[in-house]
Amino acid sequence: HGNAIALNGRDCSVQRRFQKIIEEGPPIAAKPEIWPQMEKAAVALAQEVNYSNAGTVEYLYCFDDDTFAFLELNPRLQVEHPVTEMITGVNLPAAQLQVSMGIPLQGNPEIRRLYGYEPYSKEHIDFEGGSSDHPKRIPPKGHCIAVRITAENPDAGFQPTSGTIEELNFRSTPDVWGYFSVDSSGTVHEFADSQFGHLFAHGENRESARKNMIMALKELSIRGDIRTTTEYIIQMMTSPDFIENHISTAWLDERIKLGRNTPEAKLTRSEAPLVATVGALVTFVRKISGIYDDFVTMIKRGQSPAHDMIVVEDTVSLIYEDMKYVLQISQAGGESDSTIPVGTHGIFYLRAVSPSGQISADYVEARVHMLSDKGYLIHVGGRSHTAYATHEPTGLRLTLDGQTCVFSKEYDPTRLTTVRAV
Repeated sequence: HGNAIALNGRDCSVQRRFQKIIEEGPPIAAKPEIWPQMEKAAVALAQEVNYSNAGTVEYLYCFDDDTFAFLELNPRLQVEHPVTEMITGVNLPAAQLQVSMGIPLQGNPEIRRLYGYEPYSKEHIDFEGGSSDHPKRIPPKGHCIAVRITAENPDAGFQPTSGTIEELNFRSTPDVWGYFSVDSSGTVHEFADSQFGHLFAHGENRESARKNMIMALKELSIRGDIRTTTEYIIQMMTSPDFIENHISTAWLDERIKLGRNTPEAKLTRSEAPLVATVGALVTFVRKISGIYDDFVTMIKRGQSPAHDMIVVEDTVSLIYEDMKYVLQISQAGGESDSTIPVGTHGIFYLRAVSPSGQISADYVEARVHMLSDKGYLIHVGGRSHTAYATHEPTGLRLTLDGQTCVFSKEYDPTRLTTVRAV
């Protein structure tokens, strides 16, 4: 019908290697007097080519001289279209369908409402502005931030990962909703795109939306063979640059070069001695749990276990952040002093072992209880911690209080290892 309108816009500057990570709207980077020019240029482009569909026009905005350059017109909706829907109140897939049916834009109730008209009235809307009563679009409803959840390893330059997801726990709230997509076996396979989820957070302003997203990411639980970018994005969204919106398309790539040495990562990282202590405890408990299961199985079969089969003390060696930790661990009892030690829970004492093999007289007491989801509740140093462990060819991956900690194996130049067998 010759009409074209712009439904505000989105900012997708947070990207790595030209792949979006975060997208938000409405854009606040462009100056208020520049943004209407960008919208008008997009509308003019659609009309010039007789475009009849929903589409996305992308620009590159230059801070130095407040100019913008055309990049491309995507003749489709993008996966971040709910951002636009949340700030305009227009159902984009439905609007796209109505356009394909030949229904004029002014016949869409949501578009009429967006321009201040009664949704089901017949009053003509002059989108071109040829009349004195040219309608103005109502301001956007708050702010919305979208975050892509990908199966990538931030510690390896966002290298894609694959494998089985053991747990995925997400709850939508009035301010945050999302979706996830994995196959029936719960596997993210190596032939798929690394994105398998998307979260959208809304707030009355950008800061409110940012806080809502961070809260949702902290409550999101994903465990399994894969690595995700969840922790990294939380740290990124708490950085001063993101909070103040001092970002560009090269900003994230520069942060990735810093690896785990960003200021936000250092602030949230657990202390190395605690990580080593929990890692040693989990390693020892997994070992004695396996022995305990084998012991019980032999008894049920009427077999006689070896007298030295049960282990209550062992030395565990771990390498974390290029530092080697050697700890002697002894199991003293079950859940209380009067119970028999069991592989899934108990009281433990840890002592440091020097490079010369001398065992320290000082010790740390810890209590361990295995959770029903194969995690560990560990009480040490007056505080309780939750831990989940996954053994990989390159070492032990420990999730401690929601933070991923990776232990490396001692380097052996005669062996070649991979994260996943092929």
